Amino acid sequence: MKIKVSGIWWLGAVVVALTVGACMPAIAQSPYRLGVGLGVPYGGIGMNVEMQGSSQLAPTAGIGSMVLGGTGLGWNVGTRYYLKPSAGEKHRGSRITLLFGTNAFAKSDRSFLSLTSEYKTMTGITLGFGTQGKSWNFDLLFELPTSSVPAGYTKSTGSIDLSFGRMF
Repeated sequence: MKIKVSGIWWLGAVVVALTVGACMPAIAQSPYRLGVGLGVPYGGIGMNVEMQGSSQLAPTAGIGSMVLGGTGLGWNVGTRYYLKPSAGEKHRGSRITLLFGTNAFAKSDRSFLSLTSEYKTMTGITLGFGTQGKSWNFDLLFELPTSSVPAGYTKSTGSIDLSFGRMF
């Protein structure tokens, strides 16, 4: 039985999410926020960690599975700037996100059907505008791939994306 790498990452993300949920009291005292979600900040479908440095600036990193076409690992690193944190709360409210990492797909020109298409990931800069609640977040993202489209491939994703997740 052959298991795809993307399937392993998806299973790993679920296991980490369940483990994080069970450890929530200890995480609440930590300067880090862990999350699971869907979108570029999570490396596709995966997890994200955010360090609560100052009241407005938060370095962040994400890793996950780029499940489209079984392309494997997705990742992103960057920072978030919270415009006006909620009273007495760090890292809640409107925010601007700046990331670098996996943010686009290229589809093989030789593919006949979408079900048998080959995809490759592309890296670049992602700029996002969103909001962070007590345990959830939502972002509208603008993707600017900086890597070139591989020979024999065509960029197959848009330049605007959404992401959402659950933070612990």
